[in-house]
Amino acid sequence: MGCIYRLCAIPLLLITIDQVLCESQEVYFEIKDGNVTEVIFIGEKNITLICHVSNTLHANVTINKVGEGSVATNGGIGNCLEYNIQQVTEQYGGNYSCTSRYEDKNTGRMVEMSRMLSVNVRDNQSASCLRNGTGIRQAYSVGDVLLLSCYCDVSIECNWIQSVVGSEVGESVPSMEVLQHNGKVIRRIVVGPLTSMDLGTRYDCFLGSSIDQRCSIGPANVSINDKVSLPIPKSDLSEGCPLSVTTIPGIFSEEVSTERNNGQRNRTIF
Repeated sequence: MGCIYRLCAIPLLLITIDQVLCESQEVYFEIKDGNVTEVIFIGEKNITLICHVSNTLHANVTINKVGEGSVATNGGIGNCLEYNIQQVTEQYGGNYSCTSRYEDKNTGRMVEMSRMLSVNVRDNQSASCLRNGTGIRQAYSVGDVLLLSCYCDVSIECNWIQSVVGSEVGESVPSMEVLQHNGKVIRRIVVGPLTSMDLGTRYDCFLGSSIDQRCSIGPANVSINDKVSLPIPKSDLSEGCPLSVTTIPGIFSEEVSTERNNGQRNRTIF
């Protein structure tokens, strides 16, 4: 919008709307409610993948399931695309890509950009642990601060326990945050900055009273195998594609038509 604002100061300059591309385009690809969808349980309903291309009004946007092909496309209308999974089954898990193709108005060439997204589908009869604080397949070390998340079904109690490897004694760790969403509970704890003494600690999330039903994070010497959640860049459309757009009087006018087909929402601007 900063570029449009500058055009207001030059009313005699005639510029078409397709030329209001002052900033470089960026593809954002995320899951709606991303802070509670790092793990998605089989049976969850209405999971929405959102792909948004910034700083352009129109782009050919396609969402693909890696290895299977296209699952949604906007046909070049608008700059945002949703793919809705009405009810999750195991087959929906895996990697997805969002690809955008648009014409660079400065060069006339077609530009293609892609971003990947992983949909982590699990059985709700087990607890699922994730952490952040390092890259994927990277062990944590002294000085790191870790956010640990345990996902479990809302009908079964789950709790974090920390213990030193080799010890038979564990200590309960109170949750910093407890969230409930779509029939699941997410319990989060923060550990760190880590000291050398912490590197031998394992963090277990127990499901119910069974000592066998658990997921684990650490200790440091095996933390390369932990399931790691990486931060995903967020756009201003992380809650979904818009049903309407806001115009600035005196710059241009738009008539908006919203279409929703096969789990996708397209924004059409005439």
